[in-house]
Amino acid sequence: MSLVHRIGLGTVFALASASVWLGCGSDDTNSGPSPGMDGGAMDVTAPTPDTGTEGDSGTVGPKDSGAMADTGGGDAATVSCSAYCAAVMGTCTGNDKQYLDMGECMTACALLPSGTPGAASGNSVACRTTHAALAASGGVVPHCWHAGPFGYGACGTECESFCLLATSYCSADGGFDAGPPTYASLTDCTTACAKFPRIDDVDGGGNVGVDGGYNASGPTGGNTLDCREWHLDNALDGPGSASGQEFHCMHVGATSPVCQ
Repeated sequence: MSLVHRIGLGTVFALASASVWLGCGSDDTNSGPSPGMDGGAMDVTAPTPDTGTEGDSGTVGPKDSGAMADTGGGDAATVSCSAYCAAVMGTCTGNDKQYLDMGECMTACALLPSGTPGAASGNSVACRTTHAALAASGGVVPHCWHAGPFGYGACGTECESFCLLATSYCSADGGFDAGPPTYASLTDCTTACAKFPRIDDVDGGGNVGVDGGYNASGPTGGNTLDCREWHLDNALDGPGSASGQEFHCMHVGATSPVCQ
């Protein structure tokens, strides 16, 4: 074999080796994104997490201290003592006043069932909130009575509401410690309440007259349910105080020393 032939073969092998080496180096240094099906770069960005808020209808919540909110879009409203008390205190004034002040209303509200937002009947805060709104739209009578603590047939019967508040509050569980509970039980109160005369009972059958209904200014004496309601109102206005709960709870019972 000639010298020229040997040099030519060596050159061929050298060129082939260089080609293989350059090809391997090109693959190792390629740090760009892999092409997608359409020839562009593949998107590897992580998807946005699902917050789980869309379509959440919620449930009817308990009473809170905020406003009664109806946010729409399927979100449930919340029964609120502060919204209810602001409404009834702002609308039912003068001869139609139902609570002595905001503190008494908040105390009573905490003892009443929450109910379903928008309800117009039943012994609940929700029902009273509805009637406070109706009173504000021009129907002060009889809607302020319905919006007040004793319901007057729309938001619970008068005795139903009175006895719930009296047995819940004028008892050891309610913080009253000036003697035995005003009534031994809810049934005991309901039985006694049915026999109390009412100033607003126009026909003796328990029917409230158009000029009747509860008023926070009294009466302060006499053997009537009205007198006992006034003293219960004052008891609720002073929780734990000698001039409020400890004094006035003694006057709401069947054997009241004042309402006789």
